[in-house]
Amino acid sequence: MTEFLTPCGKITIQDETGKHFHFSIRKRENLFPKQYLFYGTDYAYPIQTQDEYELCIPTEFLQTGKNYRLQIHDCACAFGGSDENTYCNYSFKNNYHLSIGAYNPNDMKFDKTKFRKYSISPFSDWSGYRFFLLDDYPDEIIFRIAWTAHFTERPALLRFVEEEALKQEFESYITCLTT
Repeated sequence: MTEFLTPCGKITIQDETGKHFHFSIRKRENLFPKQYLFYGTDYAYPIQTQDEYELCIPTEFLQTGKNYRLQIHDCACAFGGSDENTYCNYSFKNNYHLSIGAYNPNDMKFDKTKFRKYSISPFSDWSGYRFFLLDDYPDEIIFRIAWTAHFTERPALLRFVEEEALKQEFESYITCLTT
Protein backbone atom coordinates (compact mmCIF):
# COMPACT_ATOMS: atom_id res chain seq x y z
CA MET A 1 0.00 0.00 0.00
CA THR A 2 1.10 3.60 -0.51
CA GLU A 3 -1.25 5.22 2.00
CA PHE A 4 -2.83 4.21 5.28
CA LEU A 5 -6.08 5.83 6.34
CA THR A 6 -6.50 6.58 10.03
CA PRO A 7 -9.36 8.39 11.78
CA CYS A 8 -7.15 11.51 11.91
CA GLY A 9 -5.70 11.54 8.38
CA LYS A 10 -3.78 9.48 5.84
CA ILE A 11 -0.17 8.42 6.25
CA THR A 12 2.22 8.27 3.30
CA ILE A 13 5.90 7.57 2.65
CA GLN A 14 7.63 9.70 0.00
CA ASP A 15 11.11 10.51 -1.19
CA GLU A 16 12.41 14.05 -1.71
CA THR A 17 10.90 14.20 -5.21
CA GLY A 18 7.41 13.27 -3.98
CA LYS A 19 7.50 9.67 -5.21
CA HIS A 20 5.34 7.41 -3.02
CA PHE A 21 6.78 4.21 -1.56
CA HIS A 22 5.07 0.99 -0.60
CA PHE A 23 4.84 -0.13 2.99
CA SER A 24 2.82 -2.66 4.94
CA ILE A 25 0.71 -2.46 8.06
CA ARG A 26 0.76 -5.14 10.73
CA LYS A 27 -1.59 -5.29 13.67
CA ARG A 28 0.57 -5.42 16.81
CA GLU A 29 0.55 -8.94 18.17
CA ASN A 30 1.13 -8.00 21.79
CA LEU A 31 -1.23 -5.17 22.57
CA PHE A 32 -0.27 -2.84 25.36
CA PRO A 33 -1.96 -4.03 28.58
CA LYS A 34 -5.05 -2.33 29.92
CA GLN A 35 -4.27 1.03 31.52
CA TYR A 36 -6.26 3.52 33.58
CA LEU A 37 -7.07 7.12 32.88
CA PHE A 38 -6.45 9.08 36.08
CA TYR A 39 -4.67 6.11 37.65
CA GLY A 40 -4.41 6.30 41.44
CA THR A 41 -7.29 8.76 41.81
CA ASP A 42 -10.98 8.45 42.59
CA TYR A 43 -11.58 8.76 38.84
CA ALA A 44 -9.46 5.78 37.71
CA TYR A 45 -11.09 4.48 34.55
CA PRO A 46 -9.94 1.38 32.55
CA ILE A 47 -8.94 1.84 28.92
CA GLN A 48 -7.37 -0.32 26.21
CA THR A 49 -7.34 0.26 22.48
CA GLN A 50 -7.42 -2.47 19.87
CA ASP A 51 -5.92 -0.08 17.29
CA GLU A 52 -2.17 -0.61 17.62
CA TYR A 53 -0.20 -1.09 14.41
CA GLU A 54 3.29 -1.29 12.98
CA LEU A 55 3.95 0.54 9.72
CA CYS A 56 6.77 -1.40 8.06
CA ILE A 57 8.93 0.10 5.32
CA PRO A 58 11.06 -2.46 3.43
CA THR A 59 14.55 -1.01 3.02
CA GLU A 60 15.32 -3.03 -0.13
CA PHE A 61 13.57 -0.32 -2.19
CA LEU A 62 15.27 2.63 -0.46
CA GLN A 63 18.64 4.12 -1.38
CA THR A 64 21.37 4.84 1.16
CA GLY A 65 21.70 8.55 1.90
CA LYS A 66 18.51 9.54 0.05
CA ASN A 67 15.94 11.45 2.16
CA TYR A 68 12.49 9.97 2.80
CA ARG A 69 9.55 11.15 4.84
CA LEU A 70 6.67 9.56 6.65
CA GLN A 71 3.86 12.07 7.03
CA ILE A 72 0.31 12.18 8.28
CA HIS A 73 -1.82 14.53 6.21
CA ASP A 74 -4.86 16.64 7.04
CA CYS A 75 -4.38 16.96 10.78
CA ALA A 76 -2.47 19.15 13.20
CA CYS A 77 0.13 17.34 15.29
CA ALA A 78 2.26 18.17 18.30
CA PHE A 79 5.10 16.63 20.30
CA GLY A 80 3.71 13.59 22.08
CA GLY A 81 6.59 12.27 24.15
CA SER A 82 10.02 10.67 24.12
CA ASP A 83 11.84 7.94 25.91
CA GLU A 84 15.09 6.06 25.41
CA ASN A 85 15.72 6.10 21.64
CA THR A 86 12.08 6.88 20.75
CA TYR A 87 9.84 9.85 20.23
CA CYS A 88 6.27 10.26 19.09
CA ASN A 89 3.81 12.82 17.88
CA TYR A 90 0.21 13.35 18.90
CA SER A 91 -2.97 14.43 17.16
CA PHE A 92 -6.59 14.88 18.20
CA LYS A 93 -9.07 15.01 15.32
CA ASN A 94 -12.53 13.65 14.53
CA ASN A 95 -12.92 12.69 18.18
CA TYR A 96 -9.84 10.40 18.03
CA HIS A 97 -6.47 10.56 19.74
CA LEU A 98 -3.63 9.29 17.53
CA SER A 99 0.12 8.91 17.90
CA ILE A 100 2.95 7.78 15.60
CA GLY A 101 6.18 6.67 17.25
CA ALA A 102 9.66 6.41 15.81
CA TYR A 103 12.67 4.45 17.02
CA ASN A 104 15.94 6.35 16.67
CA PRO A 105 18.88 3.90 16.72
CA ASN A 106 21.38 6.76 17.12
CA ASP A 107 19.69 8.74 19.89
CA MET A 108 22.37 8.06 22.49
CA LYS A 109 25.28 8.82 20.13
CA PHE A 110 26.81 12.27 19.96
CA ASP A 111 29.37 11.58 17.25
CA LYS A 112 27.62 11.44 13.85
CA THR A 113 30.49 9.38 12.44
CA LYS A 114 29.28 6.54 14.70
CA PHE A 115 25.67 6.65 13.47
CA ARG A 116 24.46 3.30 12.12
CA LYS A 117 21.38 1.75 10.49
CA TYR A 118 19.35 4.87 9.70
CA SER A 119 18.93 8.43 10.84
CA ILE A 120 15.53 9.81 11.76
CA SER A 121 14.20 13.16 12.95
CA PRO A 122 10.73 14.64 13.43
CA PHE A 123 9.34 17.49 11.34
CA SER A 124 9.21 20.79 13.22
CA ASP A 125 5.38 20.65 13.13
CA TRP A 126 5.42 16.99 14.28
CA SER A 127 3.34 15.87 11.27
CA GLY A 128 5.87 13.12 10.52
CA TYR A 129 9.50 12.10 10.31
CA ARG A 130 12.47 12.45 7.95
CA PHE A 131 14.75 9.47 7.63
CA PHE A 132 17.57 8.09 5.52
CA LEU A 133 19.54 4.86 5.46
CA LEU A 134 23.12 4.64 6.67
CA ASP A 135 25.17 1.46 6.78
CA ASP A 136 24.20 -1.88 8.31
CA TYR A 137 20.53 -0.98 7.99
CA PRO A 138 17.73 -3.39 8.96
CA ASP A 139 15.41 -5.18 6.50
CA GLU A 140 12.65 -2.77 7.43
CA ILE A 141 12.07 0.42 9.35
CA ILE A 142 9.11 0.25 11.71
CA PHE A 143 6.93 3.05 13.03
CA ARG A 144 4.31 2.40 15.71
CA ILE A 145 0.82 3.81 15.25
CA ALA A 146 -2.04 3.78 17.73
CA TRP A 147 -5.34 5.55 18.15
CA THR A 148 -8.36 5.48 20.37
CA ALA A 149 -11.74 7.16 20.32
CA HIS A 150 -12.52 9.96 22.73
CA PHE A 151 -15.70 9.56 24.76
CA THR A 152 -18.79 10.53 22.82
CA GLU A 153 -20.75 9.93 25.99
CA ARG A 154 -18.83 10.41 29.18
CA PRO A 155 -18.89 7.63 31.77
CA ALA A 156 -20.60 8.67 35.00
CA LEU A 157 -17.32 8.30 36.91
CA LEU A 158 -15.71 11.01 34.75
CA ARG A 159 -18.63 13.45 34.49
CA PHE A 160 -16.97 16.03 36.77
CA VAL A 161 -13.54 15.91 35.10
CA GLU A 162 -12.75 18.96 32.97
CA GLU A 163 -12.55 18.25 29.23
CA GLU A 164 -8.97 19.52 28.93
CA ALA A 165 -7.81 17.23 31.75
CA LEU A 166 -9.56 14.31 30.07
CA LYS A 167 -7.87 15.05 26.73
CA GLN A 168 -4.49 15.20 28.49
CA GLU A 169 -5.08 11.77 30.02
CA PHE A 170 -5.94 10.32 26.60
CA GLU A 171 -2.84 11.99 25.12
CA SER A 172 -0.65 10.46 27.81
CA TYR A 173 -2.19 7.03 27.23
CA ILE A 174 -1.94 7.00 23.43
CA THR A 175 1.62 8.36 23.29
CA CYS A 176 2.70 5.75 25.83
CA LEU A 177 1.70 3.09 23.26
CA THR A 178 4.07 4.44 20.60
CA THR A 179 7.20 5.45 22.57
